[in-house]
Amino acid sequence: MDVRLRDIIDFHRRHAATATMVVRPDPNAARHDAIMLDASAAGCMRSSGIMTTADRGAADRQNRMMYAGIMAFEPRVFDYMPQGVFSITHDVFPRLLADGEPLYGYVHEGYWARVGYAADLAAGREELAQRGAR
Repeated sequence: MDVRLRDIIDFHRRHAATATMVVRPDPNAARHDAIMLDASAAGCMRSSGIMTTADRGAADRQNRMMYAGIMAFEPRVFDYMPQGVFSITHDVFPRLLADGEPLYGYVHEGYWARVGYAADLAAGREELAQRGAR
């Protein structure tokens, strides 16, 4: 991903967010849950901010985003994390939203590559080598 961490932190602080997810326009919604942003609130997540795959049909495609793998948190987010195995997006964020905590999506439209599998990582390395990584 071609993004400056300082820009994410500045955005997070400027909005006094409890949590900020880096999100990007969702080119393939069928592969994962979608993140819904409120277009009228500068990247604020809606009260139903995490759309599960089951909710897809009702999606406002214009504001659908996917989580791009980077988050900024305030320390109080850890108070919402249950013991054991959990999902930030399915277990923690809904509780934060229900409590009125400000959650934001930092929209990134630059370079991003999926690297969740060995083949993806190999392809990403090849692509960066061809692009002349910075």
